[in-house]
Amino acid sequence: LDLRDKVISQVSNQIQGIKKYGASAQTQSFVFRAFEKRKEKIFLKKNFDFYAKKEGIETARIEYLKQRGLLTEENPQEDSLQKDSIPNQIPKDTLTKPYDPNYINTDDYEFDPQIVKEIKELYKDKRNELVLPQKKKDKKDIDIKGAYPYEPQFTTESSVTTPIVDPIRGFGLLFEVELSDLLENHKMKGGVFGIFDLRSSNYFAEYQYLKNRVDWTIRYDRKSIYVNQPNVGVAQRYASNRFSVMAAYPFTNSARVSLTGGYLDRRYVDMFQLLTFPQYTNYFYSKAEFSYDNTIPKGLNMVEGTRIKAYYEFMPSLSNPEESFDKILVDIRNYQSISKEIVFATRLSFGRFGGKSPKRYMLGGVDNNFGETANLAVGGAEPLDISQEYGNPDILFHEFATNLRGFSYNKLSGKSFVLFNAEIRVPIVKYLFQNSISSNFFKNLQFTGFGDIGSAWNTAAPWERQNDINTTIIDTQPSFVATVNNFKSPWLASYGFGARTLFLGYYLKLDAAW
Repeated sequence: LDLRDKVISQVSNQIQGIKKYGASAQTQSFVFRAFEKRKEKIFLKKNFDFYAKKEGIETARIEYLKQRGLLTEENPQEDSLQKDSIPNQIPKDTLTKPYDPNYINTDDYEFDPQIVKEIKELYKDKRNELVLPQKKKDKKDIDIKGAYPYEPQFTTESSVTTPIVDPIRGFGLLFEVELSDLLENHKMKGGVFGIFDLRSSNYFAEYQYLKNRVDWTIRYDRKSIYVNQPNVGVAQRYASNRFSVMAAYPFTNSARVSLTGGYLDRRYVDMFQLLTFPQYTNYFYSKAEFSYDNTIPKGLNMVEGTRIKAYYEFMPSLSNPEESFDKILVDIRNYQSISKEIVFATRLSFGRFGGKSPKRYMLGGVDNNFGETANLAVGGAEPLDISQEYGNPDILFHEFATNLRGFSYNKLSGKSFVLFNAEIRVPIVKYLFQNSISSNFFKNLQFTGFGDIGSAWNTAAPWERQNDINTTIIDTQPSFVATVNNFKSPWLASYGFGARTLFLGYYLKLDAAW
């Protein structure tokens, strides 16, 4: 706006929108903040001409205003209603515009106060006598019926069919389906994971009520493991059932807390001793969890932001107090964009089992590995050893701590574990070619370099000078007790490189680690 002649003119025509700006007429400088290639940057223009008149880019809004006649064709950036010079003082009698029946500005309705007053007086004086004329219905008129009460109509929101390799049970197929109503107040989800021997499986059913601020979830889970080793006379079945109710309260779009309570049982039966009753252990299941996720997806396996999950589970046994245990898990992940599409991903996780009957974490291996399974057998490594007489019902609660590439499953085990992963992800084709890529194989092709380090222990942590790995106590009382220290490192570490891509609709990973 030129204050001398009261003329408004446009001096810039940036393609992208300007977020904030600063200008100096003395130094002829113009600095502004705007987006470029999805990145917010600061730009500085020197020797900027503040008196140059430029033609602006005709946006959809300007085109709309032209169609409405609110912009002139001679100067599309100048409002036709503001073409007159701007007076220094606006007379009081022009503040209220007279009623014009031929002009209606639908973007800014104005009502003549005198007409409004007359209508109100008319209704006040002749409330019982006033009859407004009825318009005759035309064939083109449409009768509007309603409103009707909302009735949930469920539709399929997502479905999953994918192969899964369980570390203990082997290769199987996972089927999941999720239903949701139109307003997403009610959601139902179910899934089945089946092994081809038709004896081991997982399945669950879930209902969510999300209408109010507090989200409610009712869920049922069942897990079964069948161990068959006829050469040593072992045929055992393990199963667990869990009924739970969860209430979740979101603080923000990214953070929430949840409380869960329910019932859980564990069952064990020896198929060679069917005359004996199965062993049952009942638990009260409780869990408190905090989760935070502000990540923004940028592509398949390409996100930017932070994810945090921390929870505490307490499972006192209702049938045998000596079987009670609890668990703590903390998992922190950060995805940092380095340059364009390159992402540096880090993860730190820690877990601990406690209570009178603590379970075990098994460190090593990767999830969904087609080339390896854990050795669940008689005389195997703890905690996967199967007893011919008592079995091993705790395998329903033992957990694998992954990913630690370059090592097999259950390389180390203990009541506690800590694991750190670092990985740089380079979508090579996207990085080199900015144009649109039609092939899913090349569009999602990534090369990675990674490093993993972790440890598991029972009593002495790996950062202590005497820990579970380098210290052995030999107790042959009453003869002697000896403490032997070796030079083994309590840490498992690996490094390597890999590739990821989408092939035939499935996301595949290939890693080589040392």
